[in-house]
Amino acid sequence: MDTYCRPTGQGWLTRRIHLGVTPHFVVYHPPARSCFVVTSKKEPFRPQRAPFDVQLNIVYDEESGGVQSITTEAPVSNMPPIAPNAGIRVPMADRFEIRLMSTTDWACTDTLLLEENERVLGAQMMEIQCERDAEGLHTAPVCVVSTAFPLGEDITCRGRILLLATICTKKKRKIVLFHSEPLNGPATAVVGIRHHIAVAVGGTIKLFRFDWSNRKLVVGALLYAGLM
Repeated sequence: MDTYCRPTGQGWLTRRIHLGVTPHFVVYHPPARSCFVVTSKKEPFRPQRAPFDVQLNIVYDEESGGVQSITTEAPVSNMPPIAPNAGIRVPMADRFEIRLMSTTDWACTDTLLLEENERVLGAQMMEIQCERDAEGLHTAPVCVVSTAFPLGEDITCRGRILLLATICTKKKRKIVLFHSEPLNGPATAVVGIRHHIAVAVGGTIKLFRFDWSNRKLVVGALLYAGLM
């Protein structure tokens, strides 16, 4: 850091911003003159699965052998976190949140708290296609965040993609979460390719485009990483 910030180095340190938490990603949003800052802080751990990780309970008929009923079970953890004064070691986990910080005065204008046990693995600013009009095809800047819910070897790891934008209200910028796409696996990396969103999900790379009319992500291509 000292070598980098010297006058003969590649950068110049002008100000230190105290966050009080651990920073992971910084994504600059030029139209809003703001930065999406992904941070985390420690909190007591609970084995809470992803809110969209719904389990199926299948009851079979013993006489006919067919399916008698199928019900869904919401991912609810009834186990409270261990109190700090319990006399045992308290397992800790990172609780992630996304802050929107202005680059004019470096004040935090808004925060987005993510789900319990959700980790951010990637964040990129990219342009996605908007609706076409008489002037042609337009694009919109969005911050794409890829996450995962790692809970151990016995529980299938899920993930999701978040599409974030900003809106100006009362002279302050706010975070707008205009889409959340659940995935069957962890979203380990994300990158923009010609106004499309490429996401690595396990051993598969999925290429998404955003459908503005239906407000959802549509898979345009799949790439499977196999062993040669």
